Order: sequence, then C-alpha cells, then structure tokens
Amino acid sequence: LHSFPTRRSSDLKVDLSRFQQLQTLQQLQRWKVFRINLYGEHTILKAIANKLNADQSFYSVFNYPTVLEINAKNVNKGSAVTFLLKMFHLSGQKAVAFGDGANDIEMFQAVKYGIAVKNANPLLKQVAYQETDSYDQSGVGKALYKWFL
Repeated sequence: LHSFPTRRSSDLKVDLSRFQQLQTLQQLQRWKVFRINLYGEHTILKAIANKLNADQSFYSVFNYPTVLEINAKNVNKGSAVTFLLKMFHLSGQKAVAFGDGANDIEMFQAVKYGIAVKNANPLLKQVAYQETDSYDQSGVGKALYKWFL
C-alpha cells in the first residue's frame, strides 16, 4: 500500500494496486497479514478510506480519528465471531463480547451481549448492550460478575 500525502488531502494519491496484487496472489495469507493499520492525520486517512470504499475490495474502519484499520473485504471481528460460534455450535444469543474500538461494532452485532469499556469509541457505545469500567479498572471482570455470574 502506497500513499503519497501532500499538503492538501484533496491532492492525495493512493495506489492500492500492490495491496490488491498481494491479496490476489494470497501472499497476505502466506505472510499472515490479517490487517493493516494506518496512523496519521484524519483528513489524509479519510481520503484513503474513501478510495478504499470506492474500490469495494476492502473493509476499512476508523478505530479512532487518527487510526484507519484495513482488512480484506468481509473480514472483521463480527465474521470471525460468527465463524467460531458456528464451529462450536453456539448461539450468539448466549455470547458475550467486550470491546473498545469501532472495529468491534460487527462483533457486538454478532452476539447478544456486547459490552463496551468506559473509554470506548462513542460509535461502539451506541451499539453496546451495556458499558463497564475501562480495562485497567478491571471492567471485564466487573461486568462478568455483575451481569453473568
């Protein structure tokens, strides 16, 4: 993936051909690359996200305004959780997930109980079943004890 940031985000040039070539050749799987995170100025990352969305070969999400996560199309935490639930013959209606980033939204949609930690992305909090304390305040343990034990 090559990006050539300039002073104005409208002048941004993004070349996705190498990433697409790697994806087509399945070299990403051989290299065990599951996602690419880009860190930078939001306006530049937004231009990259727009290009990715127009291409429709990728899944991208802003975890935070300065962090853009890129995965292959249809690859996200929700599809992974759905796969695992099916594999183990479990129901999403009895599953719990914890998260803090916007990349957890699909995972929360795959289970009945999506619990956002206190410092989570506001977009995730909107789809959360409940909110708990932050990770460093033992939020996961507190939530399990309070709602599920």
